[in-house]
Amino acid sequence: MNKYGKVWLGAAFLLVLVYMANPGCGRHSIETAHMLDITEDTFAEKVEQADTWVLVDFWAPWCGPCRAMMPELDAVAATYSDRVLFTKVNIDEQPGLAARFGVESIPQVYLFRDGRTVSHFSGYHNRTQIQEWLDRQLAREDAS
Repeated sequence: MNKYGKVWLGAAFLLVLVYMANPGCGRHSIETAHMLDITEDTFAEKVEQADTWVLVDFWAPWCGPCRAMMPELDAVAATYSDRVLFTKVNIDEQPGLAARFGVESIPQVYLFRDGRTVSHFSGYHNRTQIQEWLDRQLAREDAS
């Protein structure tokens, strides 16, 4: 094994040690103040039968862009909480929902109104981009 192989092996070993020291790291949910965790059991009630706008963020704990975007979404949720219900779906824990919506890349965000998909986007978006996208969707639907 050359010196680069030993470096990579050493780095991988360190990552395993860090993970073992903090086994909760990267698992399950990211704590958010304004976003509701959705499961296959709660999706129909909270999203499809909702009488308000619902934003659904499909994400996974191992996804760096997802983890980076979650605080951005949570901040936007605080601003729009009177008009939009902000939710999140962990695709590792809810693979049926991910398959149902054809989620192939994450983060992927859907906006629902009256149980139907109005719009969606994929990839990391910062707070300003999310707000601008949301404002366009809300204005377009409110105008019709």
